[in-house]
Amino acid sequence: QAAREELTSFDFTTMLELFDHLDPETCRKAGELILKIHPDCSEKMCRELASPIRRKRIRAARACRLMGLHEHVVPALLVMLDDSDTLVRRTALEVLEGIRRPEVVAAVRRLADDPSPRVRETAGKTLRSLEPASGNLSG
Repeated sequence: QAAREELTSFDFTTMLELFDHLDPETCRKAGELILKIHPDCSEKMCRELASPIRRKRIRAARACRLMGLHEHVVPALLVMLDDSDTLVRRTALEVLEGIRRPEVVAAVRRLADDPSPRVRETAGKTLRSLEPASGNLSG
């Protein structure tokens, strides 16, 4: 508890400012530490993922992925898949890659028919990342 109190300023918001200047391993370890210090950090991450500012949504999604926190915000990432912005949908697909949950598979399948060719391509790649544990996803 004493350590938590000393480290309260080290949180997801702080890492949003720093993550793209750090190597992936440092980001992952920082994510683990944030979860220990702020077990309820998912709420803050979800707020960032729902920001009205496109750049903030994309940056937060990438930060979650690099810090290994993306599995804690799957519902917010699924909402991003319905965004009107092509880049937001593509980013959410990339962040969801490898998360083998039925709701993720269903949402990614839906985007295999997206109007954007780049979103369809990313959806295909994401679906392939889900195949080993999900079996045949084509039907």
